[in-house]
Amino acid sequence: MQWTRCLFLTVVSTFMHAKTIEDLNDLMIKTPSLSERKIAKIKLENGLTAFIVSDPGADQSAAALAVNVGAWHDPDNYEGMAHFTEHLLFLGTKNYPAEDELFQYCGTHGGLVNAYTWTDRTVYMFSVQNDAFEGGLARFSDFFKNPLFSKNGVQRELNAVNQEHAKNIESDNHRQWMILKTLGNPQHDNRKFSTGTAETLGRIPHEELVNWFSTHYSADRMYLTIYTKHPLDQATSWVEEYFAEIRNAKVEPLSYTKLLSREIEGHIVYQKPVRDLRNISLIWDVSSDYVTDLDKQTPTLIAYALNQKTPSSLYQCLKDEGLIENIDASYSHLGDKNGLFEISCDLTKQGALNYGEVIKRCYQAISTIQKNGVPEFIFQEMTKMAELRYEYQSRTNAFNFVSNAAHQMINESFSTFPRKQVSPTSYSYEETKSFAKTLIPAKAAVFFTVPCDLVSWKPTNKEKWYGTEYSIAKIDKNSLAAWGSPSSSESISICSVNPYLPDEVALVNKVKSDSFPIEPVLLENDSLGKLYFFSDAFYLAPKAEIYLAIKSKAIQDDPESEVMTDLLALCYQRQLSNVFSYANRAGIASSLERGDFCLQLSISGFSQKANTLVNDVFYQIKNTELEEKTFSLIKDELLSEYDSKTKQIAFSQANETLSHVLQNGSATSFQLYQTLLPLNFEKFKAFKAQFFDSIYIEGFAGGNLCEEDAKSLWKICKKELFSKPFGTKEHLQKSVLILPETGGPFAIAASSSMQGNAALIALQLGSHSYQKRACQLILGRAFQDAFFNQLRTKQQLGYIVRAWPTYMQDELILCMGAQSATYAPEELVIRFEAFAEEYQKNLSEEITEESFEKIKNALIVQYMEPPRNLQELSTRYFTYAYEFKGEFDRYLKIVNALKDLDYKGFIDSARAFLSRENTKRLAIQITGENRQALYKYKPCSKDELQACSQFVTKVVESDF
Repeated sequence: MQWTRCLFLTVVSTFMHAKTIEDLNDLMIKTPSLSERKIAKIKLENGLTAFIVSDPGADQSAAALAVNVGAWHDPDNYEGMAHFTEHLLFLGTKNYPAEDELFQYCGTHGGLVNAYTWTDRTVYMFSVQNDAFEGGLARFSDFFKNPLFSKNGVQRELNAVNQEHAKNIESDNHRQWMILKTLGNPQHDNRKFSTGTAETLGRIPHEELVNWFSTHYSADRMYLTIYTKHPLDQATSWVEEYFAEIRNAKVEPLSYTKLLSREIEGHIVYQKPVRDLRNISLIWDVSSDYVTDLDKQTPTLIAYALNQKTPSSLYQCLKDEGLIENIDASYSHLGDKNGLFEISCDLTKQGALNYGEVIKRCYQAISTIQKNGVPEFIFQEMTKMAELRYEYQSRTNAFNFVSNAAHQMINESFSTFPRKQVSPTSYSYEETKSFAKTLIPAKAAVFFTVPCDLVSWKPTNKEKWYGTEYSIAKIDKNSLAAWGSPSSSESISICSVNPYLPDEVALVNKVKSDSFPIEPVLLENDSLGKLYFFSDAFYLAPKAEIYLAIKSKAIQDDPESEVMTDLLALCYQRQLSNVFSYANRAGIASSLERGDFCLQLSISGFSQKANTLVNDVFYQIKNTELEEKTFSLIKDELLSEYDSKTKQIAFSQANETLSHVLQNGSATSFQLYQTLLPLNFEKFKAFKAQFFDSIYIEGFAGGNLCEEDAKSLWKICKKELFSKPFGTKEHLQKSVLILPETGGPFAIAASSSMQGNAALIALQLGSHSYQKRACQLILGRAFQDAFFNQLRTKQQLGYIVRAWPTYMQDELILCMGAQSATYAPEELVIRFEAFAEEYQKNLSEEITEESFEKIKNALIVQYMEPPRNLQELSTRYFTYAYEFKGEFDRYLKIVNALKDLDYKGFIDSARAFLSRENTKRLAIQITGENRQALYKYKPCSKDELQACSQFVTKVVESDF
């Protein structure tokens, strides 16, 4: 096998203001298709460190900059300052004063822009086409050198922060975090309200904003990641040219103190949920000694051990007792020296009523580690798979690559980065026991998120930022003592050997092919179904992608079939939890879920034991009976899932309603909930028995497989799923509702129990042709940036403001949508239409011939670039194989249509799309519960108005 390593080049001698950092990362990238990737680690004179990756195969270039300053650095009197500053840097700079400059530039050149504020860091990132990268760096770097902080922009952006706050108010996870802030250590900076609102931020003097930026955004606290197709020396020179002038303010690091307080340790917090949640979480402060020890990473290892779903694991024990739906142990690194360890259990109703038993079982599992430690083979499994994932990594999305790298750079010594982000490097049996001994009941904060009526508790407090109702009680000494010294339980173990760990990592094809595309062949075509296959010689990753969509005669086009298939998928997921858990830990991601009129199995990961996994999955599916007790638990779990989806944010509800109206087989969550409620075990049992009576499989297998592997896979399917054939003429098909040419536009209104309003307009552009698709893509790219700039940046309609091109069964659509805490849905629709009309009138100015050519060329480059990795290619070809009936050259036809499209033809088509004469428009209007009054006129008659008003005659005195 050809083994390669990212090369580290010496670049110091060429650049006056940078020095190299020795690369001490001992892990090698062994994926042959990444053999030409090179890296450099440099540090500028101003203290900024830069991790530069030059990859000749990169489809885009990207950069991310993490500032080691976040919400914990907020001044006491101006909480939310860091988050607000993040917003304000996008509102123009000295050299690029336009407020949407970077958004417009990246949009025109096929890229993305975003940022987020974390506890101790703020991360900014962008991506563009490779040939536009230097221009992007020039604009991006000016954020950190010359932000304008224009007073008009500051005032407008207050509303954006307020809308973001409003969006989070009904998130149960956000609400729990706010309670933890409230009850946590009052000496820790986590106590501050990190998001901020117009009220908390509106009183900040303008000069205070500028001063805070100047004193906190220091070059020596900045970590830059560059990923590009350009040569390493070119990228390095750009880093020096554009980032060397950033000031160094020498920010003092935060002092360490615990996150939790005595007021919450050893207590239970009852939290009233927004959604139908039943969850209990045990949370511990992690000592700074463990947080900073990246060599052992003991908390991560303990979480890994507790998360096993083996037959004798904590999960299986609680599952067998009917107490939980799922369990997740996790360690969160929240700052230089702060971390939290958590065991979170999603409970059944029985589990909620017996939550003490759940807690007792958790401590029994912890006690096992306290006494016996974590065996070394578990450590070896964790590290082996983490290192294999790194060594045989695939090329990924440039935007995500730089975002993750910049965030992680802060956590580790730059010389070894990213070695210790991948996995620990040393194992200590004694330390696993020592850390487990810190996880004691008296030091745990227990959060119990559960409806009041289920376990009969009453809220006594209200958290001040989100208004979350809760109560807190000290756990009695007897319970603490009993949990702290649990009786031994032979049924709970963390020791189990993984049968899916790869024994070897070998490539079927060892020589890279430069030819693309790799078109799949129809390998099998019989009464059971079809199997498309390709053996990869392009990406050369030891991985496989297997998708099997099982169509059944038992599935009908109605909500009941959707519910039945969801139940079946969930039943098998729980039945296969051990298998899927083992596979996931062995680097094979597996899922079983409802697709379009089918049950879809997906296998993605290391190829060696992929067929073994498929065989085990189908064997268990066909040979395990479902008990009525298990059905009741699964039904209750699915009811909770549907209920939670009915309480999504208004924008998500609008999208769900749009799919429901325009596509068959797309019931709303409320419909699914109502359909499931009366469904009984006998009816589901009959559906389950009938499901495999008559089936047809649409299969796809690609990657590090030979033809015999694929044929063996098909034999497994035939052997385990043998049944009567389900003829293709009987198959249900997805269809789309075509709006009439006249009579529109149309509106569908719905209400929501959630706060905030949303509106969405779907503008149908006509049935697919490649010329229309080319026009839609160019228009969508330009329109979405202008829509965001006008309605989000300038008009501040809401935090979520989007426009995007899409298609449903080849019906081309342009969507516009927003969520607002202050505007009624009808007002949002009016604003959308007003914008679209004005845009259409000035189309040749909005999209000049020059920008048309830039967008068109960017799209051509995007479509002609091979997918970044095997998974992306396989997903594309599975869609082409079955949704588009084997039209594998579809992307080339789009490219040719783009090349053939001239400016005049585009303008004419775009005007026709946007014109009010195109009445094939559907508006979805969601009205939610709103705390603040909406600016909305109330319809009434003259009599009604007079009844609630009064006439007053005013006597005007004469001047004479």
